Amino acid sequence: MDSTTVPITEEQSLYLHRLQAAVHRAHGCGALHECSNVVSVMLSGGRWWSGEVETFQLIGHAQAQRCFAWGFYEGRRFLAHAILDQPPVDSPSGAVMFVLAIRTARRR
Repeated sequence: MDSTTVPITEEQSLYLHRLQAAVHRAHGCGALHECSNVVSVMLSGGRWWSGEVETFQLIGHAQAQRCFAWGFYEGRRFLAHAILDQPPVDSPSGAVMFVLAIRTARRR
C-alpha cells in the first residue's frame, strides 16, 4: 500500500460489491472500481443533491468503458443507479443529473 491508498472499511467494501452486482444486473458485464467522486447538484427550488458516485471500469461491455453508480437504502431494500458513460452522460455529476431529469419527467 502506498501513501495515497486509504484502506476501506468492511461496510464500504460491501457497498462497492453491491454496486458491482447492480452494474452486472443492469448492463451484463463485470466492473472494477476506479474511484469515488463527491457530487453536488443543484435541484429545482434551490435544493441540493449531494453524495458519492462511484466510477467503475467495465469489463466486457460492447459500447461503454465506464459506468457511474451509487446506491441507497429504501427501508431494508438496497437500490442502485448504474449509468453508462455514454452521451449525454460524461461524468459522475452528469449521471446524477440524467437520473434526476428522468425522475422529474416521470412525475409530470
